Amino acid sequence: MSTIIFYARSLQTKFYGLIGLELEESYKTIYIVQNYQENKLLLDLNCKGKIYNIQDYIKQKWNNDDILNKINLEDFENDYNISSLWEIFYTDRFLYEFKYEDSNKIMKLLISLFKKIFSENKPDVLVNEEIAIFSSYLMYFFCRKNNCKYLGLANPRQIGDKKTAFVNSYKNNFYLLDAIYSNNNFTQEQLTEAENFISNFIEKELIPPYMDKGFFSKKKPKIKDSLIALVKYFYHSIKPKEKADYMRFYQRNVVLKKASFYFKYLIQKKHYSLPNPKEKYYYFPLHYQPEASTLVSAPNYEKQQFAMDLIAKKIPIGSILYIKEHFSVVGHREMSFYKALKKYPNVKLISPWENSHKLIQNSEGVITLTGTAGWETVLYGKPVFVLGNVFYNSFKYTNVIDNINNLPEVIKNHKIKEISKKQYKAELSKYVAAYIKSSKDGVSYLGSEKLLDKQNIKNLSKAIIDELY
Repeated sequence: MSTIIFYARSLQTKFYGLIGLELEESYKTIYIVQNYQENKLLLDLNCKGKIYNIQDYIKQKWNNDDILNKINLEDFENDYNISSLWEIFYTDRFLYEFKYEDSNKIMKLLISLFKKIFSENKPDVLVNEEIAIFSSYLMYFFCRKNNCKYLGLANPRQIGDKKTAFVNSYKNNFYLLDAIYSNNNFTQEQLTEAENFISNFIEKELIPPYMDKGFFSKKKPKIKDSLIALVKYFYHSIKPKEKADYMRFYQRNVVLKKASFYFKYLIQKKHYSLPNPKEKYYYFPLHYQPEASTLVSAPNYEKQQFAMDLIAKKIPIGSILYIKEHFSVVGHREMSFYKALKKYPNVKLISPWENSHKLIQNSEGVITLTGTAGWETVLYGKPVFVLGNVFYNSFKYTNVIDNINNLPEVIKNHKIKEISKKQYKAELSKYVAAYIKSSKDGVSYLGSEKLLDKQNIKNLSKAIIDELY
């Protein structure tokens, strides 16, 4: 009987619990949860699989010198072929505030727990989302070491309301897409479907489902948001702070910052500008932060002010760098960030409420870390320059910038400079056909109303098992 581990943390607990219930008659199911609340939720669902509780393990073993002394972090790096544990530690926004000794303890106890889990269960597959935090990054290395498949559920842009993609590494590439695209074997029906997808995207200016509703949706800050954040802050304040539940430990400070967003936005919006139709510009959309899209997928540039500084110094003379704030976090950044932008004569901060589709179409090209805007640029047939790891890097005409010093040369000789629109369209149709074909039935986007539907759970359960064999 094959063994499946689900990392059922946070909003994914019930989702993975229901998938586990669907599969547990035929497969051994194991769950890893972050805290007692998630543990209880799985028990309330009557999940039969064993549950490993990270909060409980860290709490019980925090001062256990026998366990702590057994884990040598340098030896672990060597044994698991990890270049630097600190590099993956700093991908986790929940761990930033811990001091050195506590950080080492948390790393050692997570390693100890995962060694225990993998030793006791010898899993065949570990199911999670895309790698987003230190613990899931560690799980990936444990999978790689122990011949266990890492299966991350991801949201394919524009079709994430009905499909799911799979990733299998920290690079978060859609590996099924890459294989199908490389194979280059498409029917005329598949190519026609792809062409219709592209036409529909351009005609309707489609956006991903997660940007249509919920946290990432396009809405201006309101004073009530600040008041709600204050209430949440006091709620978190009266609860005891516990290092073992480090995600909630972090959450307390996050909600306090959110209380200031509305008031900061009122001050910061004076720095916003409108696009000038007479200007030549390159478009650099800012990411929501802190988030895995930068921390994991573009760690060299996760300090976006640093990235902006480098880019501004390397775009062609006669052009401007348009920077647009991510509309879900207006008011999030400190004033110093915007004041710094004002010091660059070839940089302009564009209002977050401007139409991103129009900015892409009217630009000389888009420079991005890993953003959705880069994928939209591909679909529009404009030059895209990518500094991080993202699925559309595998498209033939994506300009992947491995060294920022090469950016000026790559811009001058970008990949679609010398090809016809017909050539580009033909290649794009193949890529989109592979994109659609590689996506599986079922929604894994956590904000979807369909997420917990019985048929959706069945579809994703089948997709997971298909990847197991």
